[in-house]
Amino acid sequence: MVKFIRENFTDSDEGSVKVLGVSWSVDTDSFSFSGFDLPSGLEVRGWYSVLLPEYLIRLFLLPFSITAKWLFQQLWQLGLHWDDEIPANLRELFVCCVDGFQVLKTWEIPRRYSNIAWSCSKGIELHGFSDASMAAYGAVVYVRIPAGDGTYSCSISIAKCKVAPRKRVTLPMLELLGSLLVSRLLVFVCNALRLPDDTACRCCTDSMVVLGWINGNPSRLKQFVTNRVIEIQNNTDLSRWSYCCTEDNPADMLTRGITATDLVKAVWLNGPNLLSSSKDEWPFMLTCRSMLTCSDSEVLVSFAEPPAVFDVRSWGKFSKAIRVVAWVLRFVHNSRRTKNPDTLVHVGDLLSFTKGIKYS
Repeated sequence: MVKFIRENFTDSDEGSVKVLGVSWSVDTDSFSFSGFDLPSGLEVRGWYSVLLPEYLIRLFLLPFSITAKWLFQQLWQLGLHWDDEIPANLRELFVCCVDGFQVLKTWEIPRRYSNIAWSCSKGIELHGFSDASMAAYGAVVYVRIPAGDGTYSCSISIAKCKVAPRKRVTLPMLELLGSLLVSRLLVFVCNALRLPDDTACRCCTDSMVVLGWINGNPSRLKQFVTNRVIEIQNNTDLSRWSYCCTEDNPADMLTRGITATDLVKAVWLNGPNLLSSSKDEWPFMLTCRSMLTCSDSEVLVSFAEPPAVFDVRSWGKFSKAIRVVAWVLRFVHNSRRTKNPDTLVHVGDLLSFTKGIKYS
């Protein structure tokens, strides 16, 4: 087969097949990328023509190309036209992106998941990781294949990353979108590789808030969260969700972006080191079930400590502190009202609300 491909489809000089900016070397059975030069002008049109074709390489270059995607979002928000020049504050980042593609020309990526024959592999596992930041959210799935001698081979299968929507949303919601993305990718990989239904799939995230949403009752949440939690629960098994620290989460590279030099040296292609070792050597990871054991009648609520407005230690008694707060509330309320005596609030009215309250 290799001889047939080399004689009929490869370039006689280089012995490779080039498709959509990706070169496949038949001799080494690896992928590589072709670079390009900086455009002569500084117009938006030229930069789109240079960087846009590289978006076809969605899998291997995502931690690096997410920076370029974010820059294109900035250009769109600025409302620039094709013949407008790129602003000076963004031009330097564009130049760094193009220079990074030149570094990636020397990077060779193995085509095969593993040297082990696929038909001989048993106990294949899928491990998905998700992460989010205020700039982007993404997910990546790795295939873990046992070699039979106690060692394991791990390789990237699919990844996807999106820039954060223009409308500002909270970080937990972006983390939820990343978790939804990894659940969809796991379903896609299982169908594409024709894996059996009992294939072990593990999902990892570094957001404990998302784990609480996934493990909870969706009907108690807001509609935005409810719809996505329901889909996650339908796509995956809740017992397979677990927490992982940021250092062991390769999806973190998708959301913060890294340089081309760091990408070549990173663990992006083979995942974190723990996937190549035995499960007995893995650090303890909290599962969704073990971390959150609230019943159906309980609601998981997290409170942020409010800033101190009054230092209650300034008064000797707690009852006196309550009276001070009541005087302040009275002043604020009466300042916003007219001088109609019927609308004025007295301190005694405010203090009546504190009767019968037990303080601990």
